[in-house]
Amino acid sequence: NNGYAIVGEGEYKIGNTYYAFDYDGIMVANDEFDNKYYDANGALVTAEGWRYVVTDFGEGWIYINQNGYIAFYGVYLIDGVEYYFQDGFWVA
Repeated sequence: NNGYAIVGEGEYKIGNTYYAFDYDGIMVANDEFDNKYYDANGALVTAEGWRYVVTDFGEGWIYINQNGYIAFYGVYLIDGVEYYFQDGFWVA
């Protein structure tokens, strides 16, 4: 009745924006969840391209593909160049 709801783990659309919540119901911000990246405001980043991030798990370059997922582990072909990723970060 106060305009708030308790949510479980997962991704939720609020207005026109997607947000993720961990198993404790805490909003994910400036971090990865389910191979997607959420910015400092908690909003899902869907713009394709490179992004330099600092998270609780490390810092470095990540790549977000056209579907909003990050290149997480292994070799990915991006603009004709192969890049290796480990735990979501580009390994130079």
